[in-house]
Amino acid sequence: MSLLDSPSDAERRLLGSWRYRDGRIVVHTDASTFPPRNLTQAYTFLYTHRNGVLNTSVNGALWHEPQMPADSRYISSQHPNFAIRDDAVEFETVLRTPIFDAASCPTIGQLPSLNGRGHTWYCGSHFGHGLHEDAVASAAAVARGLGVAFRA
Repeated sequence: MSLLDSPSDAERRLLGSWRYRDGRIVVHTDASTFPPRNLTQAYTFLYTHRNGVLNTSVNGALWHEPQMPADSRYISSQHPNFAIRDDAVEFETVLRTPIFDAASCPTIGQLPSLNGRGHTWYCGSHFGHGLHEDAVASAAAVARGLGVAFRA
């Protein structure tokens, strides 16, 4: 919303209901918190309960990803709630993700109606169920709306 000079009523209503969370993501090779490799699935969820708050770390064993070598040791941890050895960190950043709640979820099906109005176009994982695929699909819809051929 802060990027828009004069948001329309529809933009205020549909986009204004969304809140976002900043979350740390780390690509690393520290498997000490995980089950043995042969038991580690593509995604492992680690839960901690501290001071009455449940924290979830979403971890991807990247050797399960297409095009990755079977002997890869990389793990991608989003919102890590465990210690990661400094010498095992390959990449680290902070990503902003939408919060799906009772206020924002009802707008999901209406968000595409904003595209093209006032020469403004929108995309993101919040155009679906919060998955990477939803972000890509909404970006492809923007490309098509702008007359660009897009093939998956």
